[in-house]
Amino acid sequence: MDNIVAIKIIDRDEGETGVLTFGRIYDEVDHESLLNIIRMHCPKFGVRNLEKMEVCWTIQEVSHMRFFYEAYAKLLKEYLKTPTHSVDYDNWVEEKKRRIYCGQDIYSLGFDHKGKK
Repeated sequence: MDNIVAIKIIDRDEGETGVLTFGRIYDEVDHESLLNIIRMHCPKFGVRNLEKMEVCWTIQEVSHMRFFYEAYAKLLKEYLKTPTHSVDYDNWVEEKKRRIYCGQDIYSLGFDHKGKK
């Protein structure tokens, strides 16, 4: 479960949203490369006027969001397929990195549609 991260996103017009993804596969400490990739895909999640984006300390910080449980269930399903053998795990990590870069395996948590908080 260490690989799953939540990213909180603030859109100037739409308010707060977020995504769940396999973020710690990039770097456990420096999240800038992951945030750059998420930033690139923000428009597909309805974020047009990005104000702020940050990796959360825990996924619980976004558990109140509209599609949290749907996104979490999809990620868990993928996570259960994580290989335990080191060579297979390394291949899995590279595949996840490729998919995230292409905008896959990033699960939107939806806006509350009440505007900026």
